[in-house]
Amino acid sequence: MICSICNKEGHKSNNKKYHPKYELVRNNKNKEKITIPEKLRSDVVDNIPKVLEICPIPESIDINYIKDNVKEYMKCRKTFYIETWRNPYIEDEFYEYWIEKASKGKQIGKGNCCMDVKTNKNEGIDVMCVIMNKGTSNEKSLMQNFSSAGKNLDTLFTEKKDVEALSLFTEEYISKIKKTKLNNNLNDLYILSFISTKKNIYIVCFKLYIDRINNVKTKGFYWKNKKY
Repeated sequence: MICSICNKEGHKSNNKKYHPKYELVRNNKNKEKITIPEKLRSDVVDNIPKVLEICPIPESIDINYIKDNVKEYMKCRKTFYIETWRNPYIEDEFYEYWIEKASKGKQIGKGNCCMDVKTNKNEGIDVMCVIMNKGTSNEKSLMQNFSSAGKNLDTLFTEKKDVEALSLFTEEYISKIKKTKLNNNLNDLYILSFISTKKNIYIVCFKLYIDRINNVKTKGFYWKNKKY
């Protein structure tokens, strides 16, 4: 039994003991179907602790240094992107180098751990570039090597065992993050993202909470049929 408001097990959404201030509204077309008003639902979702939370860019990072380098980087590429109708893109070697220099830190990732840079204040920074295209974007690979899981993860996906697959992923992801944090003597962990659109490049920072990863739930598999 999973609550449709807080997505936790153990009670239903109409249990006033757990959600006393939220009034359930019956759907007029189907009186047996209960829905939560959108505003109330968003209020509840906002109160659920998230694995990633938007936060200020750490003070250890010189944001002006990054801005100057992005401008310089785009100077010789701007015409190319305009004429080919492509979004601007920053190569990973460049943005990892910029964060290293902007934070007076050092690169620790090189594809071998969950963080790319260790700042001078012992913060771990995972850097990426997201390309927006009509409301969608490319994906961010959190982990590519599932050595301990072997072929088990592929098997679980094939058998549509989403709960088991998620559990296997989160266990290995948490283990890898904790190992990275311990081996590199890191304090807080962040994901720093360059967001590229047709006209601009933005930067956003998320704080990563390891202890909340196990709270992630699955809603099953989804396939979108395509007509050819």
